[in-house]
Amino acid sequence: MHSNPLRGFRLRILGVCVFLLAVVVVFIPDKYRRSFDQLFSLGKFSENRMPLETKTDRSADSLSKNRLRSPSRDPKEWFAEVIARNPGLEPVWKNVPDHENGFLQWLEFCEKYRVDEGLGTEKLDIPEDIAEMISKPEKWDSQAVKAFLDKNKDLLAAISRIGLLPSQSAAGIDMNRWSFVGARFTKQSADLLLADARLAAENGDLEHALRRVRAACGLDNHYDQIETPTLLMAAVSIVVRLNTQDQVIKHFLPTLNGNAAEIARWREAIRSPNMDASSFSTLLRAEGWVSLGGFVIPAVNGDMKFPQPNNIPDPDALFDAYAQGYIEAANRSQTLSLLELLGDENEHLGFPIDATHLSKGSQELLEEIAIGASSWANGWVRTIVLSARTDAALAIMQGAEIPLEPFTGLPYVYDSVARTLQVPDDPRLREKLNIGDALRLP
Repeated sequence: MHSNPLRGFRLRILGVCVFLLAVVVVFIPDKYRRSFDQLFSLGKFSENRMPLETKTDRSADSLSKNRLRSPSRDPKEWFAEVIARNPGLEPVWKNVPDHENGFLQWLEFCEKYRVDEGLGTEKLDIPEDIAEMISKPEKWDSQAVKAFLDKNKDLLAAISRIGLLPSQSAAGIDMNRWSFVGARFTKQSADLLLADARLAAENGDLEHALRRVRAACGLDNHYDQIETPTLLMAAVSIVVRLNTQDQVIKHFLPTLNGNAAEIARWREAIRSPNMDASSFSTLLRAEGWVSLGGFVIPAVNGDMKFPQPNNIPDPDALFDAYAQGYIEAANRSQTLSLLELLGDENEHLGFPIDATHLSKGSQELLEEIAIGASSWANGWVRTIVLSARTDAALAIMQGAEIPLEPFTGLPYVYDSVARTLQVPDDPRLREKLNIGDALRLP
C-alpha cells in the first residue's frame, strides 16, 4: 500500500500547531486563554473560492513554464524571486543599529539558554516553589522571592536592559533563527521582572517598580513590533502583555493612592501599541512572509527537515497564489473595524486563497496547510478589547470622562461605588469573545 505523501505534510503542520498550544496555553491565565485559543484555532479555508485581483501572470504559457521549473534550488534565492513577483508581501524594514535592536539582543540572549539545538527550547532554571510564588497570588512569599532574585541579580539586570531598549527589527537576521519562538522563556523572564517590581512597590520604590514593568512590556514589543511578527510571536506577546496589565491593576495601582500624574505614567507604560483593527494587517502580512519563506518553499524544495509533497508540477504558481492570498487579506484588513474583523469565516478578509488555476497537487497542498483566518482575527479582536478596557480603567482613575468602548462604540459601564468597569452589554462580546466579567478597579 502506498502512503499519501500529503499525510506526512499535514501531520507536520498539525504537530507544530499542537506543540505551540502545549507550550503556550499552560502559561495563560484562564481569563486570557480564549484570546490565545482563538488566535491559534486550527481550521480549513472555506470551499467557496473567492477570486483574487492580482497582477501576477496567470496565462497558460506562464503556468506551463512554472510546471517545468526544477524543485531542487537554493530556497533563499527562490524565496527572493517569489517576493520580487509579489512585492506586497515584503515587509517595510526599519534601520536599527545592532546595539539598539531589542529584538536582536533578545534573540541572542535566548540562544544562550537553549536546552538543545531546537528553536523554542529556551528555559530558565527557576525552582518550582518560586515559580508558584510568582504566578499564584496565594503563594506569594516576599522574603523567599527576594532571596531568589538577589541570587540572580545579573540575570535580572540583563533581561531588564534588553526589555528597556526602545527599538526592534528583524532586518538582516536569518529567518531560521527566529521563525519559531518559545513562550516559556519569555514568560519566565517577564515574571521575574514583575516579581522584582512587586517587591520594589512593597518597599515604596515605585520608580524601580515602574522601570521593571516597562522592561516587561518591552519584551512584548520586541516580538509584536518588529516588521514581521508571526502568529506565534503575537500569541507570546498576548500572554505577557495581558498578564502585565492584570498585575499592574492588582498590585501596583493601589500603591499610587489616586495620584493622577503617576497613574498617567503607568498607563503609558502598559498601554498596548496594538489598539486598532489595522494592526492585524501587519500580522497577516508577516505570517504570510515567514511561513512562505520558512516552511512552504523549503518543504516543496525538498528540505530534509520537512516532508516533501509529491506531484507539485507548478511550484511557482503555488507560491504566487499563497503570497497573493495573504497580500489581499492584509490589504483588506487595513480598513476593517473591529466589528468587521470579527466577521464570519472568509466574510471580510478575502480568504481563502484562490487555487482554481493550480494543479491538483498544489490545490491539495494548500488545503492541507490552510488555517482559518477568522480564528486568528477573533483572538486578535478579543485581545484589543481587553487591552482597551484596561486603558479605559486607568483613564477613569486619572479623572477622565468614561471612554467609548472600541468594539461597540458605546460608553463603558462604570460603577463608581463598586469600582467596577464593564464593556457594554453586547451578545457578540459575551458569546463570541467571552468578555462579560467586570474589571475591578483599586
